Amino acid sequence: MILQRLLRFCGLLAMIGGLALVPGVRMAAADDGQQLYGVTEQPISADGCVGGLCNNFPVVEGDWLVWLKSCRDIRARNLQQDGEVLLGTANCAFSPEPRVRDGVVTWAERKTIVAFDLSSGRRTELHQAGREVRAARLSGELLMWLEGGSLKARDLRGPDETVLAVRGVTAFDIVGQSAAWVLNDPPSAQGHSSVVLRDLASATQVVLDSGVYSRGVAMTERWVAWSLDRAGRKQDLKVMDRRDGSVREIANGGNGDIESLAVSGDLMVWSQRVASPDHQGSYDLFGYDLAARQAFIVNRSIGSQLRVQLSGRRVVWEDTRHSGNGKYEFSTSIYTGLILDGPAAPPVAHGSPDAVDARIEIVTGFGDPATGQAATSVRLGARLFKPGSVTQMPACTWRAMAGLWVAVNGESARSLGTLSQDDQWDRGALWLAETDATPAQDPNNRMYFFVRVPGVPTQSNVWSHGQSPTTVYPASDVPTGVGLLAGSVDAKIEQVWPHDDAPVAEAGLVNITAMLFVPDTRVSAPPDAELEVNLLAAVNQDVLKPIAKGVKRLVAGDGYDYSVWDFNDVDVSAVPRDPDNNKYFFMLDVAGLQTQPNVWVHGVNGLTIFPLQDKPVACDRLLPATAP
Repeated sequence: MILQRLLRFCGLLAMIGGLALVPGVRMAAADDGQQLYGVTEQPISADGCVGGLCNNFPVVEGDWLVWLKSCRDIRARNLQQDGEVLLGTANCAFSPEPRVRDGVVTWAERKTIVAFDLSSGRRTELHQAGREVRAARLSGELLMWLEGGSLKARDLRGPDETVLAVRGVTAFDIVGQSAAWVLNDPPSAQGHSSVVLRDLASATQVVLDSGVYSRGVAMTERWVAWSLDRAGRKQDLKVMDRRDGSVREIANGGNGDIESLAVSGDLMVWSQRVASPDHQGSYDLFGYDLAARQAFIVNRSIGSQLRVQLSGRRVVWEDTRHSGNGKYEFSTSIYTGLILDGPAAPPVAHGSPDAVDARIEIVTGFGDPATGQAATSVRLGARLFKPGSVTQMPACTWRAMAGLWVAVNGESARSLGTLSQDDQWDRGALWLAETDATPAQDPNNRMYFFVRVPGVPTQSNVWSHGQSPTTVYPASDVPTGVGLLAGSVDAKIEQVWPHDDAPVAEAGLVNITAMLFVPDTRVSAPPDAELEVNLLAAVNQDVLKPIAKGVKRLVAGDGYDYSVWDFNDVDVSAVPRDPDNNKYFFMLDVAGLQTQPNVWVHGVNGLTIFPLQDKPVACDRLLPATAP
C-alpha cells in the first residue's frame, strides 16, 4: 500500500527504475535577437539601505507585494493602489523570509510565527517555537517552518508538531499535502546534498537528486524545481513534472551559481551569476517557459538581481544596482516587473555605459634588483571613467569585462585576457592583471599596453614599457599579396614623416601612412577595399581619440596593387613645446572590423613617464529621479 501511494505520489510507475531525464535546454547567452517574452521593470522601494538597514525578502501574490523594509518592518503594497501597509516587525538577522499565499502573509518574529490576512487586516500568532524560526510557510491548515536547521510541520487544527528533518535543511516549499526541501547535512551516500519530495499525508518520500550542494527548491501543484552543484562546480537547474515524474534539465555545467528560483504556472525564473560581454560576476534574472520549452532573459541590469519570486506573470526581486563603492554604500532595493507576450527584444541592461575611458595608472615590475635583471613580469592596474572625466566613474556596480591588450615594437596588438576587478571602497574600482614582460628585457624592445571593454566603445591610454627611452622606429612591412578582410584586421602604422624632414624634437606636423593586413600575415587589403580607417592619438597619458580619417592610395606591388591610407598634416606640436616630457601615441581603428593595431610613439622619450594617479570622486549609483 505504501509503495502504491509512493508511485501515485510521483506520478509514474517508471519511478521504480529512477526518474526519466528529458533532454533540456542549456541557457543561451544574451544577444540582440527576439525572445519569447518582454519584461518590464519598476522600482518599488529604491531608497536602498539606511544605516546598513536594507530592503530584503520580496514575495508576491497577484497584485500584493510583501517585503522586509529597512531590516525591520514587514511591509505590503497593492500594486494597483498607492501607499504601503505595515504588517508587523521582524529582525533581518534571523532571516524572517515572509511568504504570502491565499492572501495570508506569514513570517517569523524570532520564535513566534505570525500570520496577517491582507483582506481583513487581522493578525494572528500561529505558533510559538522553542528556538528562533528562520522561515515559515502556510498551506491551508498546514504550517511548516525551519527551526534551528530542523524542518518541522504542524496541522493547525491540533497541537502536535512533526519533525521532518533533524538538521541540514536550508530551503523548502509546500503545496497542499506535498513538501520539498533541500538537505545539505549530513552527507548522503550520493553526495553532500539531497533534494527530497514528501507526501505528508502518507509520510512517504523520495530523493529527487543528490550532489555537492543544493541552493534552492520551489514547487507548484504540477512542478518541482531545484538547483544543485555537482563535483567540479557543475551547476544544474532541473524541474520535475509531478504528473509523470519526468525530469527536465534547464541549465547545466558551464553556467554560473544559481542564487534563487521560483515557479508559477508554466513559468520558471531564477537568479544566476553570469559573465556577459560587458560585465562579470553579477547575478542576472532568467526565465523558462515549461510548456513552450524556451528560455528568455528577465533582467540583466547592472548590479545583481537576487531572491527572485514569481506569481503568474508578476516577478519581484532584490536589486543592488544602486549600491556605491563606499564602505557603507551597499544597497538593496525592491523591483518588480511583468512578463509580457512577445516576441520582444531582450531587456535593456540598465546602467551599462554607452562609452568609457580606460586609464592604465599603475605598472609594477617584478625582476631581480640584486642582479639588475629587468622585470620578467609586470602587474598593471587600470581604472574606468566616464568619457572625458578623471573623477567620475560609471555605474558603481558595473562588473566590466575589461580586457588587456599588448603590442610589442611595431607588431599588431594581441589580447592578454580579462583583468580582474578589485573594489577599493576608498578609491573606487581598480582592474588588475599580472602579465609576462620578458620581451622588455631586451633594451631594443618596447611593450605597449592598453585596455578595451568588449561591447562598450572604449578610449584607452597607452602605457609604454621598456628599458631605453629612445623611440624605436620599426621597419616598414612589404605585402606578400592581397586578400579579403573579414571579421578582424591587423592595422599598422608603417611610416611617420615630420614635415620638412625636421628632427622629432622640432617638428610640429607629420604625415602618416598605414596599411591593413589579414591577421597574422602580410597579405594586404585589396585595391578595391572601401574601409573607414581612423587615426587615434593621445598626448602622454591621455586617452586615445579619433583625430582624422585616412585617404586611400594605391601602391604598385610585385605584380599587384595594394591599398595604403594616408593621414597628412597631423598636429604633433606638443613635442617641440616640451620635448623632454611630451610624446604622442598613435593607433588605428577600422570601422566595422575587430581592429588589432600596432602602436606608434612619436617623441624624444618613448617610455611612459609615471603619472600621478587619478583620484575618482564618485561613481554613478543609478538612483531613480524619484524613488517611490
